[in-house]
Amino acid sequence: MVNFEIDISDTLAKFSDFFENSKRMILSAKFGDGKTYLLDKFMRQDNPKNPKYYFVILHPVNYVVEDNRDIFEYIKRDILFQLLQDDMLLDTEESLDRLVEAISENISFSEVCDFLSAIAPIPGFESVAKLLGKCTIKVSEIRKTYQDKKMLPYNYVNSFALKTGSIAESDGFTRLIQETLRIIEETHQCQTVLIIEDMDRLDPAHLFRIQNILGANIDNPYFVNTAQNEGDDQEGNPNKFGFSKILLVMDYETSEHIFHHFYGEKADYEGYMQKFLDNNPFNFSLHLEAQLKLKDQIKKICILEDSFFDTHLLYSKRNDKGLKFNEYISMLSVRRCKQI
Repeated sequence: MVNFEIDISDTLAKFSDFFENSKRMILSAKFGDGKTYLLDKFMRQDNPKNPKYYFVILHPVNYVVEDNRDIFEYIKRDILFQLLQDDMLLDTEESLDRLVEAISENISFSEVCDFLSAIAPIPGFESVAKLLGKCTIKVSEIRKTYQDKKMLPYNYVNSFALKTGSIAESDGFTRLIQETLRIIEETHQCQTVLIIEDMDRLDPAHLFRIQNILGANIDNPYFVNTAQNEGDDQEGNPNKFGFSKILLVMDYETSEHIFHHFYGEKADYEGYMQKFLDNNPFNFSLHLEAQLKLKDQIKKICILEDSFFDTHLLYSKRNDKGLKFNEYISMLSVRRCKQI
């Protein structure tokens, strides 16, 4: 097996600095240009015994067959699934009390029952009966507060937070994620990071809905993130679910073409994206390095001179006139170079 390791230490250092100084960011790279390689290297350099970050990674390309309105529900499902896999869901008495406090604000007793039924099989949680008892008491206490006529306007506004599919939605599952992330940060003294891969491979409606969901609280004084930590500034953390950082992985230029095709040529793509971002995209590609690496390996294995690549042609069904080897190699992605 030929070693195809590419040294990216300089790029990795630059990306680490970029990541450290951003809260909402984009890693821009074309499909097959090595972004997964960079991310894997970046995450592996974090000390597992004393991690600086806790990563939650989503692959929304799996949502392409789903209805646009349901995307938010699938995002929550996948975040919870990873928290479960990593054994990070709430499992202490204090955590349980916070959970009950969070989900009981739904007010609806039937919704609380549905929620408890969903989390009942999770190891570490108390029995449904015990949880239901605690929630019943908490719901009663909250209802007494809401009976005050002065709370009616808030009750009306809060109804939008409980509406499935709403960008401002904040149901029991959302609150569970928020509380869990907060406890992870408090317990492990680390920052929580949401990474969403291959955004530009999505249907346009899905792509921009996900971004709208993630940026729903930015510059919005009416919806305060319930997961903000003590000591945060008055604006709180505007990132969805209370993540410290959100990283979108996409080809920024391809996304622009999709945006204009979806919204029209006169639509302001830069303005739309900068509303979400707090830094310019980090542009990345290993295709030149990978192509040089492939050429070097071919020379060594086949014992060839540099002139071979400029004088000999490669024929294929798609190009019966032939391409010079250098021309062919220049068309290859990082992934294809590695496969060859």
